[in-house]
Parts: sequence; C-alpha cells; structure tokens
Amino acid sequence: MGLYDEVKQIVGADILEIFGDSGSGKSSFARVLVDECIAAGKKVYYIDSERNIKEPPSGIGYEYVASLDSMYNTIMMVPREQDLVILDSLGLPILGEFASMDMRGRGAALLKAEAICYKLKQYTWQNTNALTLVLNQPESQFGKEPDYIRQPFCDKHVYFIKEIWVSKMFDRSSTSTICQIFAFRSRIFPNKLLYTINISGPIDNIKINITKQW
Repeated sequence: MGLYDEVKQIVGADILEIFGDSGSGKSSFARVLVDECIAAGKKVYYIDSERNIKEPPSGIGYEYVASLDSMYNTIMMVPREQDLVILDSLGLPILGEFASMDMRGRGAALLKAEAICYKLKQYTWQNTNALTLVLNQPESQFGKEPDYIRQPFCDKHVYFIKEIWVSKMFDRSSTSTICQIFAFRSRIFPNKLLYTINISGPIDNIKINITKQW
C-alpha cells in the first residue's frame, strides 16, 4: 500500500491538516503524495501560497496565490473529481493580513480561513473520492508558557478538519534532514509517531524517503 492509500485509509474523503514549523517536512510529505498520484494516473490540484513548487510537475493543476482573497477564489474554482487537493499553506497569507490590518481586519482574516476550510470540506463531500491536505504553521510561542502546546494557526478552522497531525524536525546534518509526523488530534491514534521523513541529496536532486511507523 502506498502513501496515498495509507492516508486515505485513515482520513477517507476528507481533510487532513499537517502543521509545523518551517523546515519540518510538511511540503516534502505533500510532494511524495503528488508524485505517487501522478504515477498512478490520479488527478491532483495544488494551491501554493509559499512558492514551494518552483516547477510544477506536468499533469497536475497548479495555482500560485499571493493573497488571502486569491486563495479563497482559487478554492472556489477547483475542478471537480480531483483525487488529491493540496493547500500549501493556509497560514502564510493570513499572517500577511495580520501584519497589514487593524483588529477588525484581522478578525475578518480568521473568518476567511474558516470559510476556506469549510469550502474545502464541501468539496470533499461533493467529490466523494477527494483527499484534501492542508498545510499550516503553528501559532506563535510569544506570550505562552514554556510548556504550552502550540496549536495550528488560524483558530477555529480546525472544526472543519477531520485529522490533524504535527510535523517536527528530528535531526539535521550536512547530508540529510530527518523529520517526524505525529498524530495531534486524531480519531485513531493517540499522539503516535506516524511517519519518518528522510530528506537527502543536493538541492538539484533531492530524495525524499517516507517510512510508515504505525
């Protein structure tokens, strides 16, 4: 069973969110899912707010969005009957809105994040084969107690997410980076290590190996 089928077995035709700090393996996990779907002839639509894919693979739908409104509008136009929809990432444009708006505008940005996840939830319901992956950042540690467990950024959008996992960097050397993905809020796994991601090789020939741990 491949990675797509494993994730689909857990999540079903619904939304998985993976959140974590930059460099913790979120986009690498997504890229393996994309490559596997392409090889299997599945339909993929990738919404990228971070330019994490500089050269999109042929055969997938791809949109780069630089604002919260453009992200919302793009999600409203995702073609029907996709097998995999990826939003990479939810938090970045909202962080930009927070930096440039007053308190009223910031509240509106959080509501837009909830609307985005709600529309993705509707999409997975209307397209019964769709697995949706939302990547996100954690909330800031600023002002929190040292033992505070950070949540996904954007507050109440999590109510629309079926499974939430957290990615963490485990080790880094001059030749490889090892990251781990844990269940964070799961109907199946109690804070369990789910996958180990090994990222190695030169920048023009990166190799990603994902090992199942559940």
